[in-house]
Amino acid sequence: MGCAASDDTLIWTQHLPPDDPRTAEVGDQPFTTWTLDLDDPDAAPTQVYEDIQSGLFPVAGDGFAAWANNGTAFKMRSTASGNTARVRTGPSMAASGSHLAAVHQAGPKWRIVLYDAP
Repeated sequence: MGCAASDDTLIWTQHLPPDDPRTAEVGDQPFTTWTLDLDDPDAAPTQVYEDIQSGLFPVAGDGFAAWANNGTAFKMRSTASGNTARVRTGPSMAASGSHLAAVHQAGPKWRIVLYDAP
């Protein structure tokens, strides 16, 4: 459904297959998130998340991938260690180097918060 790549990481989200009985409950939302280590020619895709997710596209940074679950948090996963961190959600996110930039509303203003990769 959505994908992103950096020098070392590929991340993408997928719908459920049409013949999966959960499709009627999930609808058009992405349901699984996968990553692939682009530095390892023998690497296999790794499923890192399964549940209903927001429609935000995932992002990839230097050594991490990030995606949004169903409106409660962004998830960041280290490509080196596999550690996953949860950060506050917002209406959008972007990767820059080894940082995740997330937009948050702070009263009547908006602010951008940088998170370090896990």
